[in-house]
Amino acid sequence: MWKQFVNVLETSDMPFDFDLNRSLGVFVRSFADGLATKIDPVQWHIHESDENVAKSCATVTLTGVPVFGVDFTLLPESHLRDVAAWMGFYRQHQI
Repeated sequence: MWKQFVNVLETSDMPFDFDLNRSLGVFVRSFADGLATKIDPVQWHIHESDENVAKSCATVTLTGVPVFGVDFTLLPESHLRDVAAWMGFYRQHQI
């Protein structure tokens, strides 16, 4: 009954805790039943490894509407390529 009053389901605030954010995102999505979902905006340090950036981008893209909490003007080119690739994937597979 409560779903008639909800338009987005979101995880709680957890900057920089990738694993908990992902876990709660999967949990929230399991109850969404057609509603939009999103996890807490993903964030990472500008010196983060490309692998962890890609993992963060994959998680935010596959668990709902992607939301990033980073300053794109400060990110290295490799991080920007990861974000662009995952946003391209998201747009291509949007329903």
